[in-house]
Amino acid sequence: MADMKFDVDYTSLKRANDELVRTGKVSKTSADAFSKAFGQVAKWQQQFTAQQAKVNASLETQHQKQNLANKSAKESANVFRQQAVEIERLANKYKPLYASSKLYERTV
Repeated sequence: MADMKFDVDYTSLKRANDELVRTGKVSKTSADAFSKAFGQVAKWQQQFTAQQAKVNASLETQHQKQNLANKSAKESANVFRQQAVEIERLANKYKPLYASSKLYERTV
């Protein structure tokens, strides 16, 4: 194996050391910025989750109210149908009687 020889002067070592220190500071600053941004995103996500829960609850309430209104409308429609059937039944029962009474009035 061949021996290698490096001649390094103080200025080169100082520059290398300064560069390593600067790189460390930049890395720390970058990591701090990332950590801060990540924390902000996590906070936003919590806020979004809370808002979404409120929206979901509101939608569920509206859905229940709509179902109740639909049920009420169906019940009302059934009552009207029953009334119409009863009116028709009574009309069929009393129309011949009414017609007979009018015929009697005309003849008297």
